Order: sequence, then C-alpha cells, then structure tokens
Amino acid sequence: MKHKSKQVQEKLRIGKYYNENDLVFCNIDGIPINPTTITTRFKSILKKVRLEDTRFHDLGHSFATLLLETNEHPKVVQELLGHSSITATLDIYSHVSIR
Repeated sequence: MKHKSKQVQEKLRIGKYYNENDLVFCNIDGIPINPTTITTRFKSILKKVRLEDTRFHDLGHSFATLLLETNEHPKVVQELLGHSSITATLDIYSHVSIR
C-alpha cells in the first residue's frame, strides 16, 4: 500500500497533467517506464546478487510455476498472468508437476 499511496499523492500533486494509465509502475507523471530502464536496473540488481543469467521475463515463469506447484487453480494463474485463455497458460506450464 505504501507504493500506491505515494502514487496517489503524486497524481494529486501533478493534477491534470498526470497521465492516467492505471499502471502499477510508471514515471512520476503516470507515463510508462521505458523498458530499457527496467532492464538496466534489473540487470544491475542481478549482478549484485550473482544471478546474471536471469531474464526479467523469467520472473513471470517462476511466479506461475510456484503458484501451480502449490496447487493454485490454473484459472487463477491465467488471470494473474493476463493470458487470454486457459489453454495458453496450460500449454506453457504443462511441465509443472502439481504436488
């Protein structure tokens, strides 16, 4: 909630110049963060913790895999990942062994 509160404060401060995109992570004025900036920061963090071969995209796979391995319903995983169909989710994560 701390992040959301800060975002609301910035939105009020900027007023009509705030770009309402309903994004969780954006620049101070609501504009999407440049993907290159995210990648650069992510790689910097990975280097510090010696996980340099990890891609930002891998986080979604890890998230989905952990959910499915803890018996979360595939439909919930589909919705959280933003997949348009359950088939897409199951095709990608069918290798996950549900315990």
